[in-house]
Amino acid sequence: MDCWLYMSLLHYNHGAFTEHDEDIHACNYWVCDGIVSGEHAWEAACRLSEVMRLDCLHSNENKWNWFNRFVSEYQDKMSRWIPITSTYIQTIPQEATSYFLTLQEPKKALLIELFHQSTKLRVLKLSCCSFSFASPPFLCCHNLRFLWVDKCKDNGSTDGPVEKKGTCFQSLWVLDIRHTNWTWILSPEMMELMTELRELNVKAVRSSEDWNLCTTTPKSNCLHTIVMLMLRIVESSMYLKVLLQDFLMEIGHLELLDLSGNTSMDVLPNLSGASRLKVLILDGCDGLQTVEPTVLPMALESFSFDGFGPASWWKHSVQIPEKQMRPRAATGEAHPRISKISLKGCTRLKNVFLRGLPKLKELNLSKTAVEALDLEYMETKQLEQLFLLGCEYLRSVRWIDMKKPALKLLCVDTREKAISSLDSDDHEGSHSYFGVQKDGSLQHVHVVTTDARFL
Repeated sequence: MDCWLYMSLLHYNHGAFTEHDEDIHACNYWVCDGIVSGEHAWEAACRLSEVMRLDCLHSNENKWNWFNRFVSEYQDKMSRWIPITSTYIQTIPQEATSYFLTLQEPKKALLIELFHQSTKLRVLKLSCCSFSFASPPFLCCHNLRFLWVDKCKDNGSTDGPVEKKGTCFQSLWVLDIRHTNWTWILSPEMMELMTELRELNVKAVRSSEDWNLCTTTPKSNCLHTIVMLMLRIVESSMYLKVLLQDFLMEIGHLELLDLSGNTSMDVLPNLSGASRLKVLILDGCDGLQTVEPTVLPMALESFSFDGFGPASWWKHSVQIPEKQMRPRAATGEAHPRISKISLKGCTRLKNVFLRGLPKLKELNLSKTAVEALDLEYMETKQLEQLFLLGCEYLRSVRWIDMKKPALKLLCVDTREKAISSLDSDDHEGSHSYFGVQKDGSLQHVHVVTTDARFL
């Protein structure tokens, strides 16, 4: 009941509620606020968020009459959760555990003493606010578990609460920075303090400075203690592949990595050290030219490369974006440069989403757990070579029009121990071993299957 009341309160305050808030952070709100607790709190909250939907709530016409009945009945409980849209805020109730603030006049800076009584505050979202990035007013909130800063600006002030800088970040579980050029909070010194951080989301952050995420001082390198499970760096020009690579080597618990929209990234960093990484999302990474198995972790279960661009939102789950989250058409004029994708040897890989990659010429999914492939939906017009060797779980390859794409080399073997010499990664020019030709377009074919349904 409390979880539903919490999200309903946000839903009816549109200034504090984003369109897909329940998908993105619902379970984070519940756990970080303390509504859901216990050893398996995250798992329970995630399952609840998947089945709870707010689209059944009353329309705007009678929503307040309907909702006010619940507000009056559960006033004591709901008084701790405060979503507010205002032009000016002077105080925050001492009992507040969650606070969502959207300022209608963002040029007015937040008061320095605004949070001085907020000792119980655990969830904080600031939208369209102005405050000192060097000394934010919420430094005194030592119980803070969740921080979301969206479209905020630095007022340049050096005044702030007399606190040891960074203390409030030591207990953070979730940090979300969007459309806010606040590099201080992502600095090495601050990241070292966030040893309990489970999820980091960075979107549309622009900065002239390098985001030196992993460079630490010799005496203090504690990145290896970070328990981060999800890392999203979306549409952010500050991304640095070498530093990111070293950073990933230090956080072995990482399960999801989303680098969508980083168009300037031309080489994928070595992710082989992220031994628990299950999901890799490269949607809209137009600058990438190749993806090789040598830089991928063998634990990978899902891979997404959508040439149409990044998903408009995401869910709080270790999964690739669902269809309704993705763009319906290409979002930019530039075409992805990717010419080769090889996921060979990722034996746990089941989910592969590829679309809108007009320059892709070679795709290797050998020795993966892929069950189905739709060549037409992928829209890979220049695809010439497709390898599906040792794919024992493969049940179908949808390819109605042989000219879309006009393959020159097709290798399919659903036996567990396929002939590795047929693979381009193992034998250069291996296509010379094949002699089946059709229509002059599909020049070489090798198909071996133990399942008659495949044919």
